[in-house]
This record gives sequence, C-alpha cells and structure tokens, in this order.
Amino acid sequence: TVSGIYTQHLTNTAGCDSTITLDLTINHSGDTTITASACESYSLNDSTYTTSGIYIQHLETTTGCDSAITINLTIYNLPEVDVIVGDSVLCKGSSATLGNAIGGGVWSIDDTTVATIDSLTGVLHASNAGTAVVTYTVTSIHGCSNSAIMNILVNDIPAIGSITGT
Repeated sequence: TVSGIYTQHLTNTAGCDSTITLDLTINHSGDTTITASACESYSLNDSTYTTSGIYIQHLETTTGCDSAITINLTIYNLPEVDVIVGDSVLCKGSSATLGNAIGGGVWSIDDTTVATIDSLTGVLHASNAGTAVVTYTVTSIHGCSNSAIMNILVNDIPAIGSITGT
C-alpha cells in the first residue's frame, strides 16, 4: 500500500541465495466528492445534470488508474416572472408605470439616453426619441435569476404649426 523499493532475500531448497528487488509505485485512484448547487443545470466533464441527486462519474487518471467523482447535487428552479405590462410607446417628456405580477424584482433599462426607470417602482421617464429594452429581473433566495423584457419606443413630440386667423 506504500510506494518504495522492497528487497527480499530467498534461499531455495538447494541452499542457493536469491535476491528479489521490487521498485513499487502506487498510483492513487483520486476519488473525489463534490457538493454543488446550480440554477437549472450543472455541467462537469461533458455531462449535464438537470435534477438534484447523487451522481458518480467514472474517469481515468493521467497514470491510467480508475477514478470516481461523486457529485452531491442540488438543482434550483428559476424563479417565476410574468410579462411586463404598461405602455410601451411614449412621447418624449412623458412617464408611465410598468408592472409585473411577480413582486420583488428589479427594473433596469439598456439605454438611459432614451429613458430612465426607477429600479424599485417601475416608473419610466421618456427623455429622448429612440428605442430601449426594459428588463424586470426576479432573483430567488438561492441566487437564481429570471427576467422578462419589453421593448419601448419614445417618439418626439410632434411639431405644431402656427395658428393664424382673423
């Protein structure tokens, strides 16, 4: 069970001496246990797991020995998130309140030159003509996130011609 050089002296039935020398190298198997958790799926060594459980992968070490990895795995579902509701077309300078049936999420927008949004209330303020993507993200206690998106369009205020009359 231990690597090393071992020598044994023997005497045969005729009384002759012999020496046997063994240079022994023990290559360890490298068995490992991993405890892991993931959102939706977990991948290791070209295998993907989508449900919680105990999994064993059988591998070969670089020295040719058998090896096993035991994976104690917990898979968490993504939190639910609903569609974003509210006005998606606004005029420059106007505001709208967006909503989602699932509470506790955070609002964000990809282009703050077009509009800004309050991260907690979902109040959207249109500032310049253009398009932007609003995202509502819900994160679970396990750190798993899920999002809904809405494309918004901000139009310039139409120019009103002068009114003349008598």
